[in-house]
Amino acid sequence: METQTNYPNPRGTARQSFVQRNALSVKIALIGALILLLLIPMAMVRGVINERVRTAENAVREVQDKWSNAQVVAGPYIEIPFEEEVASVSYEGDRQKTSIRKLRKTLYLLPETLDISGTVETQTLRRGQYEVVVYKTPLELTGTFTLPQAADVPAADSRYLWEQASFCMGLSDLRGISEQVEISWSGAPLECHSGLPAGSLASTGVAAALPALKAGDTVRFAVRLHLKGSQALQFTPFGKTTRVRLVSDCPTPSFNGAFLPEEREVTADGFTAEWQVLNLNRNYPQRFTSDWKTNNLREDASEAYDASPAYDNKHDYSSTARNGFSLFGVDLLLPVEQYQQATRSAKYASLFIILTFVICFFVEVTRKKCIHPFQYLLVGLALCLFYTLLLSLSEYLGFAWAYLVAALMTVALLVCYLAGLLRLRRTALLIGALLALLYAYIYVLLQMETYALLAGSIGLFAILALIMRLSLKINWSGNEPGQGA
Repeated sequence: METQTNYPNPRGTARQSFVQRNALSVKIALIGALILLLLIPMAMVRGVINERVRTAENAVREVQDKWSNAQVVAGPYIEIPFEEEVASVSYEGDRQKTSIRKLRKTLYLLPETLDISGTVETQTLRRGQYEVVVYKTPLELTGTFTLPQAADVPAADSRYLWEQASFCMGLSDLRGISEQVEISWSGAPLECHSGLPAGSLASTGVAAALPALKAGDTVRFAVRLHLKGSQALQFTPFGKTTRVRLVSDCPTPSFNGAFLPEEREVTADGFTAEWQVLNLNRNYPQRFTSDWKTNNLREDASEAYDASPAYDNKHDYSSTARNGFSLFGVDLLLPVEQYQQATRSAKYASLFIILTFVICFFVEVTRKKCIHPFQYLLVGLALCLFYTLLLSLSEYLGFAWAYLVAALMTVALLVCYLAGLLRLRRTALLIGALLALLYAYIYVLLQMETYALLAGSIGLFAILALIMRLSLKINWSGNEPGQGA
């Protein structure tokens, strides 16, 4: 049965005005204008969310500056200086003069095998109401180096300076070293010092002078490193075969970089991950000289890993790959990113406003009630206020509880208001129940990642189909059945 809505004509049989003849259309146009107007406060809400994100980022940086930034372990590797004799010819009149000068260069030697293992223990630090994930880990690095033959010099008329060779390891933030670095070279301990030789592969790190080397030998090494950092831990695949095994109590890891783990297991108690990278998977050889480095790697390659990851955990690993030193590792994420969730939920604000206005309009038409446009505006503002409540409460209660409290407050406010406005308690409770169901549906979508788009599309299709079905019961023309437009 169709529902007919007639607006009385106070002049009896006098001709109706345009507004009277098109009362429903005018009301729909006003509601549409109110929806567009409410986009302004929603834009302000998104601005507040972005401001809180920037404040949280500043808090995270303050904690990182006092604890330690994200760590990248580059190496170990060996630097062997060598001298190369270069002849230059000059002429003085008819006489040819030849001069010999020595150029000092460096041979970089990467390990044949590199095995890294560590147990990453995380803890959460607070800066005000903001949380930052930091970690401590003892790393064990073992492997072998194969030294070049004495005659295997990079160029003729050059020789190795074996007595000046250095054992080097790059670290992106030296403040993260919590204990003395223990280096074992062929079973003998080496004294470690801070700083790397000029022109090294890494910009910051530790080094140790090597004892007398014998050309062609294969030497085993071991490094024990107690490291602390925040949010991320990455490595460079310097070994001919690089194996990394990490065990952690972090239940929300994100494996990023140029290489993903060969094996991984993530549970509620933490994760275990293992990587294996071959020298064939990267774009640089096992040994190369400073000339090769200058010609084939960008000047800022050694600094590619210095930047700490951003707060939102979006890293540009492709840039480091272009520089030549590909990174791989893990990001240690917070269990709940309330700002990301709040931003995602704010994207559904227009849906809430439109559906609520449609429900109120259907009630107005079918129950012959009059809702003033200003009252529609108040309902819309209450829906917008939900997101500021959600944002402020989530900083203290967590997103799940904040969403529940904010939804209950908003639904209760609208039910009380509509009950007083419509004088229909059951109808107001029904509208409240529909809003509560919609809030629950949106919360489920926010928790989904893989199927969020699919579930959202199906849900919106079902809602639109229901609205289309209900709209068939309304006489939109305002004429008596059987009368023409």
